[in-house]
Amino acid sequence: MKNISKWLIEIPLLLIAVVLAFLFIVPWESKKITLASEKGAKDQVETPGLNIDFPKEIASAEEIAYLFGWRKKIIENQSLIEKPADTAHWLKPMGFIVGKGDIREYMFKDSRSGKVIFVSLYGRSRGWKLLEIAAERFLFEYEGKKYSIIRNE
Repeated sequence: MKNISKWLIEIPLLLIAVVLAFLFIVPWESKKITLASEKGAKDQVETPGLNIDFPKEIASAEEIAYLFGWRKKIIENQSLIEKPADTAHWLKPMGFIVGKGDIREYMFKDSRSGKVIFVSLYGRSRGWKLLEIAAERFLFEYEGKKYSIIRNE
């Protein structure tokens, strides 16, 4: 039993000694190690092997936000040039009255329904909103469309 335990210890030690002797006997090439401080500044800068074309423009904020999941709101065909207002020939100006707080309320006769509309500037009556008062016309808005009423007819 003592012989087996002796062999288990001596064989690995013998193998280690043979490997170390082989490493010392075989000639190895020595490489000279140069430190970065010994090199010039030109040697330290590496040039890329690939020819990369860098972008000529910087990305906009919307393009960058798109990468992170933001989506741009799409404006549906809203032209910057305003359409001229249609003429509401069925509304006839009747004059104005001065109400509370010296606010003028203008009266218009609707020839289609026969009703009178009382409206002040930026006020709303029966769906009509008075947007502008000029020397030659009144500008109204009704259901998203603009209408012009000639003032002196």
